[in-house]
Amino acid sequence: MRRFYFPVAAVALVAGLLPLTVQAQYTMAIRGGLFLPTEGILKDKANQWLGVGFDIHVASGFMKDSDTVLSADYLSHTFGGSKGSVFPLTINQFFYSPMSLNRFYWGIGAGATVADVQGPSKTVFGLKGTVGIELEREWFVEASYFWSDEFDEATDGRVNGVAFYVGYRF
Repeated sequence: MRRFYFPVAAVALVAGLLPLTVQAQYTMAIRGGLFLPTEGILKDKANQWLGVGFDIHVASGFMKDSDTVLSADYLSHTFGGSKGSVFPLTINQFFYSPMSLNRFYWGIGAGATVADVQGPSKTVFGLKGTVGIELEREWFVEASYFWSDEFDEATDGRVNGVAFYVGYRF
C-alpha cells in the first residue's frame, strides 16, 4: 500500500512548489515514453519500463538564459500490485540553442529518487541528464539518463538507465 503514496507525494511536492513560480513566468509539460534500465536489478524485473513525467519550466530561474525545471517522473514495469516503481524528483537547469526553426536543449538536474523495486521502499540521491529538441512550439522529444545512489545494498541496486520521451508543453 505504501507504493501508492509516492505518486501522491510527488504531486504534493510539485503543487507545493507552484507558489514559488507565481512571480515568474512558467510553462508546464507532460511526457510519456519508454525507460530502458541498465542495471541488473531493474533489468531483472523487465527490460522495458513505462516512463511518464511532469515538468514545470520556470523562465526566470537560477541562471541567465536558461530555464529552471522542476521534474517529477514515474518509471514502472507494471501497474499491478507487484513491486517495480521508481519516482525521480529533480530540480534541473535547461540550456537552449537555436537550430533553424527548432530549439535544441540540454539539462542537468539533481534531487531524490524513491525506489520501490524490492524490499522496503528507499529514497536516495539521484541525478538526471537530458537532451532534447522542440519539434514545434508545444511538442518536443527528449532523452533523459537517470542515475541514483544505491538503494539496495544486497544487490547493489541503483536506478540507472535512459528514457525516451515525447512531450507536450502547455
